[in-house]
Amino acid sequence: MFYVKYKKTKLLDEIRHVMRVHNYFIHAKLTYCDWIKRFVLFNKMSSREDMKNGEVKIEEFLTYLPMDMNVFASTQNLAMNAFVFLYKHVLKGSIG
Repeated sequence: MFYVKYKKTKLLDEIRHVMRVHNYFIHAKLTYCDWIKRFVLFNKMSSREDMKNGEVKIEEFLTYLPMDMNVFASTQNLAMNAFVFLYKHVLKGSIG
């Protein structure tokens, strides 16, 4: 499993914790973590510093999905919701 370390807190562990606090269902936790993991791997991120300029990176990833992965718009929307959650609730900043 891929983790981005930051002050001894692993990113995916922090995402799970925040989702638990916000009472997300287990399926949502698994789905969001999966999309965030794919996003991190796609952009070759290894630290939270790499997550800056999220808007450009998210746009590239969401463009990649239908072109190379043949996903539907609803799947893109789900991935986007995971990224909004990541930047808003976990990283505590804006996407841009």
